[in-house]
Amino acid sequence: MGLFDQILGAVLSGGQTPGQDQAAAAAGGTLPQLVMAAIAHEGGIAGLMQKFQSAGLGGVIGSWVGTGANQPISPGALQQVLDPATVQAIAEKTGLPIEQLMAQISQHLPQMIDGLTPNGEVPQNNDALLQAGLTLLKSRFGVA
Repeated sequence: MGLFDQILGAVLSGGQTPGQDQAAAAAGGTLPQLVMAAIAHEGGIAGLMQKFQSAGLGGVIGSWVGTGANQPISPGALQQVLDPATVQAIAEKTGLPIEQLMAQISQHLPQMIDGLTPNGEVPQNNDALLQAGLTLLKSRFGVA
């Protein structure tokens, strides 16, 4: 189980994971919560899709939203898409170096977006996105 999965489990179980999760908790959030907030800040999935399109990576995020296999994204490519201030804020709140943070996000964001867009449908508002994200995280770890 990777660091992201451990942090995700801690969020849902109310427990803590050593290291980065403690730093994130002390700073007011955990990595999954902060990533969901970043997605919302980027304009939700639709806004994120627009940013990927502008960066020439529309096919990548399209694969995450669609019903086929998810294409990977490198940490560097993802960092070029996301708002630098958002990335810096997440890094500061989690205590992770940006390189490690981007590696974690690039590994798990495709699965997160895929889970947030069942049947290839993009939620139309951030409230629906956040609710879908919470439902996805809970179902992944069997939390009622």
